[in-house]
Amino acid sequence: NQIRDDALLISHMSAAQGMMRSQQNGGIDPEGDGTTADFEKRLSITFEEMLETRGRYLRLRVIGVADDGKELLSVERFGSQIQRVPDSKLLPKGSEAFFKGTIKLNPGEVYISPPDLRRENGRLTEPHVLLLRVATPLYTADKELFGIVTIGVDFSLILGDLRKELLAGRILYITNDSGD
Repeated sequence: NQIRDDALLISHMSAAQGMMRSQQNGGIDPEGDGTTADFEKRLSITFEEMLETRGRYLRLRVIGVADDGKELLSVERFGSQIQRVPDSKLLPKGSEAFFKGTIKLNPGEVYISPPDLRRENGRLTEPHVLLLRVATPLYTADKELFGIVTIGVDFSLILGDLRKELLAGRILYITNDSGD
């Protein structure tokens, strides 16, 4: 529930809302709160702090619906380092299942992906990471879909915690909705 709640919290933060307003108005927030760059900086600091305190989180992103679902902001954990991904390295994610699933949701709903191995540019990352994506749509004040907020979580750490909680002699089985 914490991951779900964090995704919803981010979607309601003033920095996320200001980022949407400023993006839609030539880079300046009409409510006088700042520029797109100001809001991205505020949100990236929040993302960095969340990655520092949430050891299972690997990446937090805002992805717009424009430009084939291009990432607008991404902060990632690289080993023990946490850093914002440079704008030049932000990628389109419009063809990804988690993106397609999330943009179909209503405000306040949350998408949880099936766990799968992390890929970048269609290739498996090394070392292999079992990734769970939790995302929620971002809607403007006018109820227009702007994009999504997504949290990438190291699912193997969640499984490890579950194993620790098992009673002696018990076995944990994880299946998908098809029973696989």
